[in-house]
Amino acid sequence: MRKIITLIVILFWVNSNSQTNYNPISISKTFSENGKYYIESTPFDDFYPSLRGKSLIFKNNKLKYKIERPFVMLGSSSYLAISNDGKYVIYIMSENSNSKEVELRNVTIYKKGKLIKTFTIEEFSNCNPENETCNLIYDNFDNIIDYNKSKFNDTKNTIIYKDDITQEELFLSKNPVFILNDTIYSTNSNRITTIFDLVHQKIIKKIEFSKVYPKLNLSNYKIKFEQKQFPTPQNNDTYFPNLKNGKKTAIALAEMLGMKALYVNDSDDGKYHYFTIDINGFVDQNGKLEILNLKVDKKLPYDKVKSFFEEQTYDVSFLPKEFDKFFYHYFFWRFRNADNQIAILDTKEYELEQLKVEENRKYADTIDNFYIPKNLKECFIQLDKTLNNKSKKQLKESTDLFMFNSHGGGLGMWIRNNWGINGGSRLLIYFNERGITDRDYISGIIIYEYVKWLKEEINAAENWENDNPIKK
Repeated sequence: MRKIITLIVILFWVNSNSQTNYNPISISKTFSENGKYYIESTPFDDFYPSLRGKSLIFKNNKLKYKIERPFVMLGSSSYLAISNDGKYVIYIMSENSNSKEVELRNVTIYKKGKLIKTFTIEEFSNCNPENETCNLIYDNFDNIIDYNKSKFNDTKNTIIYKDDITQEELFLSKNPVFILNDTIYSTNSNRITTIFDLVHQKIIKKIEFSKVYPKLNLSNYKIKFEQKQFPTPQNNDTYFPNLKNGKKTAIALAEMLGMKALYVNDSDDGKYHYFTIDINGFVDQNGKLEILNLKVDKKLPYDKVKSFFEEQTYDVSFLPKEFDKFFYHYFFWRFRNADNQIAILDTKEYELEQLKVEENRKYADTIDNFYIPKNLKECFIQLDKTLNNKSKKQLKESTDLFMFNSHGGGLGMWIRNNWGINGGSRLLIYFNERGITDRDYISGIIIYEYVKWLKEEINAAENWENDNPIKK
């Protein structure tokens, strides 16, 4: 299952900035080798990677300085270290980061709280995710665990290693990245170790780990690390905090606007169009909301909605005292006029507007900043520009193309959403004219025929069109 998810992510977000939600969240303490300094890192959201949070650097339990970001520690997905003089901090994220945010690059180095240097995955380790499956941090967990003898449950895991595991592999499983005398040893998934001088921010060499391990005395290696976990602080009914008086925020807002609110999971008779509000921001320990982003349907009064959210005091009884504030971004509510007759008129107006939008989409060459192919051959050209070499290789070698056309975030879903197969487009018409209307089938055809084209069937599109002519 883990491998399938990886394939989907690679294929889909080759040129995007992807984030993952994780739960539980945690506050971590990472100590220097000499034990004099430590970093206490606190996230203000449940995303990885993220810049929302804070990291405090202490010497002998006295605060020395602050870094305005968290360093999320998720097993072998990330690594954090601080130099023995407390001045330098390095943070490494395993999977390839395409973020435009400089501080979200794969390797970031700070001096006294200021970012001074960054590396991409290619620069730091010679991994090239465009052409190969390669992570910055080595992870051999699946290869060394005896799953028949090990036991995993919610409270305690009993891990039994396979009998033939070497001390070298066992050490790597626990320390794929480690610091020794302010030098970082970072081993990637190809077992190539980057030796990095943290104080001078210089790569010393890149070498096979098997040539490094025997030269170092690592038998008793250990760095102090502490982690305290917390469930994601949220209202489990509706995710967005309720008001301090106990009323649901959306219900109170609807009453103020003279409207009716409906939660995303609530049933409706389908007669009405509902207007939406997208909001996110920080709620602090005093129950006050700092709005970061707010989008309000044009039919709703923006200023009134904004003032409502800003003036309320929210219930933060579930927010642990260790967190100054927390980021909330799920507001799964819809709104319509409380008067049914007016709501019906609003719905008819919306339907007329949608007909105009759909008509315009039929002829548009670009929708939501995505170029819409005119035909199957143009689909091949656009996919070839979008997918990286590793993704193309995976498609060519796959014996099961169905997984790429799934509803779980695969290539097929990307095609349906971004090329107007779901919402209407000239590409949809191209297939409809040939008697093909099932949307999953359309994206499946595009993927299947594209793979033929990748395998140098250069006339795949023309052959398909000959077999599927326009129906008169």
